[in-house]
Order: sequence, then C-alpha cells, then structure tokens
Amino acid sequence: MDHTIGRKLSQKYRFAEGAEAQRRALAFDPAYHPASIQLSQDLLRLGIASEDEGWELASHAHQHDPYNVEAYNLVTLADKLDQFTTLESDNFYLRLSEREAPIYGRRALDLLERAHAQLTELYDTALDGKTIVEIYPNSGDFAVRTFGMPGIAGFLGVCFGPVITINSPSTRQANWESVLWHEFCHTITLKMTRNRIPRWLSEGISVFQEMEENSSWGRRMTIPYRNRILDRRMLPISEMSGAFLLSENDEDLQFAYFQSYLVVKFFSERYGMRALRDVLLALGDGRDPNEALSQHLDPMEVLNRDFANWAREEALKLGGDYDLSTPNNALERALVQMNRDDNYHFVLQAAHDLVKERKWDLARDRLVALVEGAGYIPGEENAHGLLAQAYGKLGLTEREYETWETMAQTEGSRLQAVVRLLEIATEREDWVAVKSWSEAWLAIDPLAQTPWRALFRADRALNQPEEAIVSGKVLLRLDPSDMANIHYRLARQMALIGDEEAHRQALMALEEAPRYRAAYELLFTLIESEATEPFPHPTTP
Repeated sequence: MDHTIGRKLSQKYRFAEGAEAQRRALAFDPAYHPASIQLSQDLLRLGIASEDEGWELASHAHQHDPYNVEAYNLVTLADKLDQFTTLESDNFYLRLSEREAPIYGRRALDLLERAHAQLTELYDTALDGKTIVEIYPNSGDFAVRTFGMPGIAGFLGVCFGPVITINSPSTRQANWESVLWHEFCHTITLKMTRNRIPRWLSEGISVFQEMEENSSWGRRMTIPYRNRILDRRMLPISEMSGAFLLSENDEDLQFAYFQSYLVVKFFSERYGMRALRDVLLALGDGRDPNEALSQHLDPMEVLNRDFANWAREEALKLGGDYDLSTPNNALERALVQMNRDDNYHFVLQAAHDLVKERKWDLARDRLVALVEGAGYIPGEENAHGLLAQAYGKLGLTEREYETWETMAQTEGSRLQAVVRLLEIATEREDWVAVKSWSEAWLAIDPLAQTPWRALFRADRALNQPEEAIVSGKVLLRLDPSDMANIHYRLARQMALIGDEEAHRQALMALEEAPRYRAAYELLFTLIESEATEPFPHPTTP
C-alpha cells in the first residue's frame, strides 16, 4: 500500500513525499524491490544531496534481481554518466558527453546563469543548492534517466525541480537555448509551489518566459490554433487541468501547450506578474488551483468568460483580411473558388505553383501581396520563405535578406533562414551581422562547423582576440580539414594578448603542415619578441 501511495505521489511530481512512502514500504519489507527502484528514481530526481543513495539503491536492486529491466537500465546509465564531463558554476552542475562539453558547455552554463539571475529575481524566490542539468547525446539514455525506460520519444527536455534532463541538440533540430530556458523556469515554479502546480500552468509560464527573453522563442498563433479557438474547441480555464490528460494526439498536445501559454499571457496583461506570483504561493500552501486563481485574480466565471473573448480577439489578429479557412467539402471548395483571391491557402498554393514553374517575377508579386495583407503566418503555411527564395532568384539580395531576417527573428528554429542570412552577411563582410547569425545558428546546432568558423572569422575581423580564441579552440574540436590554418590564426590572436600558448599553437600548425612558411615566420617573431612587447597587429584577419 505504501509503495502504491508513493508511486502515485511521484507521478504528480511529489518526489519527497513519494520517497517517504517508499521508505515506509521498505521498513515493512526490505526485500520489496519495486519500492527500492521507485525510491531510487525519487532520490535521483531530488537533487545532488540524494544522488549517491539513489544510484546505490538501483545497484542493490539490480544485484538482487538481475532480470528487473528498470534496475538494469539505471545501472547501465550510471556507467555512461561516469564518462560524462561535469561543468560547475555558481548555481549549476552541467553534465554533458565528453565530446560535447568543450563545444557548447560554457555557452549552456552562461545561459543558465542568466536565466537563474533573471527568473529568481522576477519570481522573488531562492533555490536550495545547485540545479543539476544533464544533456544526453543518446535519446534512449535520456528516456531511461527521465522515465526509467528507453523508447519514449517526443520530449526535448523534462524538469523534476532540482534536476533537469535535456536531449542533446545532436538528436533533433530545435533551439536548445530556448529549451534550457523553458526547463529552468519549471525549476522556479516547482520550487515556489512545492511541486503542487498543475502542469498546464507550469508549461504556460515556461513558454511565456521563453518569449519574454527572446521573441523568436516559444509558441505563436498558427492557422490550426486560430481555427481551434474560433471553432470554440478550447477548454475554459477552470478545466485546464485536463488539457494534457485529454490530448488524444500530437495536435491536441501541442495546442495544450499553446493554450496554456495564452492563459498565462492573459493573466500577465490583465493582472500583472505580482498577482501571478501570489497564485503560485497559494498553490504552495496547498490551495486548489481554481480557488487560488479566483482568490488572487477574479472569480472563475469571469476568468472563463474574459479569457475566451480575449483569445478570440488574439486569434482574429492572424491573417489580416484574408480568409484562413480550409475547404473540407465540395461546397466549401466551390465557395473558395468564387473568392479565391481572398483565401490565404489558395493564394499560397498558386504562389507555390509559380515557384515550381520558375516564374519568379509572378511568384514574387503574388507573395508580396500575400505577406503585406496577411502579415507573418508561422508554421507550414508560412509565405516568407517562398518570398525570400523568389527575391534570391531575382537577384534582389537586400529584399531577400530582410525577408529571411523576419523569419529568423520570429521563429527561432528556422535554420534555413539563419544559414542564408549568414551566407549573405559573409559575402558583404558585415562582421557584426556574421557574428549575430553565427550565434543564432549555434542556438540550433552547436555541433556544426560552419557557424563556429564564421564566428572565428568575425571575432578576428572585429579585433576581439579573446573571443576569437574561444571560437577558434572550439573549431579545432570539430576536426576541421584546415587544422594548420586554424592553429596558425589562433596563434596570432593569442600573441595579440600576450598569451604564451601562441608558441604552442604555431608549433601545432607546423606539425600539421611542416612547410607552412607563415607559421615559421610567426614562430620566429614570437621567439625573438619580449614577453611584455605587444605583438604586431595582423594586417588581415
């Protein structure tokens, strides 16, 4: 009975109470291994102080029951974690694979510390000890650490409070920086509410804070979301606790995230952050979610009514004067044909056809009118990407750049837009823009060579040797084909700031390319110059 009670508590993220129940079960029967495994999982989710005991319990359960799959998975995972690199900062332990740690580990820690500073101040709360963040290059290992079993897909990250697990950016294309920010915000809200916050409110706050930090993060109104709202297929606030439980497919789940965000945005605009903090504190005191909302915001019937009207107004902002409906039968298709220039989908499809036929002038004209009339439409129905391609084919690079820029600044995971923006900025030798778009690319895929190479070049061109040294060293980790050249340019940057490692980098350039004349000249200059004498500034980056 105690084991079952504890397991149910843990399913609701009440890990401390769940662990107490498992200890009672084990006190009654020390050989009851299901309780040992569940206690192990609970302790591994409670932070650094409980970790050692958690792993020991998993090992103990595996020794006594070698056929227990969950115990076997945990023991195997522990061996893999021993090979991870741990980076530590004031408020975090960050664990990454040995390969990925030197590439983007420091960037991740800097972002987490920034999130810690901003969100603890905003929500006026303090955390107990350091938060553990683990980034897994293998999605199966992530699933074992998070759920106890491999094969559970669809999650970018999960937060248990003092422990956060993340799928590495190498496993999928997503903005990993926004994922880290999102998950750490859960740490804040779970702490404030003593893990008593309903999932919808926690998710809504995390998405809201993503977009507060970076307007290209988070979730935006799309045509499918708009249709759900206008068709009244949206839960009232009083029933939001079932938003995730009632999801029957991925579309329902994604809309649950978006509606949760919309509710929090509504709260923020109508009542302010102080009132929202009061709701969180009331939840921590054990208040029912709907009671807490009614006490600190408005009666529930008022919240339901006003949010429904507000959400409808937000939905109607999308698409301008265009008809965004999708015809589902012959009659609707006939009506669209009669007013085809007013239907967004019809116009977009016509533009697609023109692009396929390479009629770039006609496609551009059609898409310009569409974009000007409908504004920015996120998701699969987006027209900006097509318009940017048309501009590119017509040689209108400035217009192409502006269009891609709009996409990148609106949707933070649009890698295609960022790649092209970096190409154009590099061609123009606009080094500030090169640096900006390199950073945007790294927020999506930090393991790619191209953005690190561009960042290294931009740092040198902008006379930022300290930053160039960082990006150059990371580039070497990615095994570039021109190792000698990277070592040589690193040596020059190090010499500018009097770094003694410049000698070593020059020698490594010669080790890769023994006939590298410029590296010999640099090495001789370094040997002859005094340590205190500044190295001559390079004439070219």
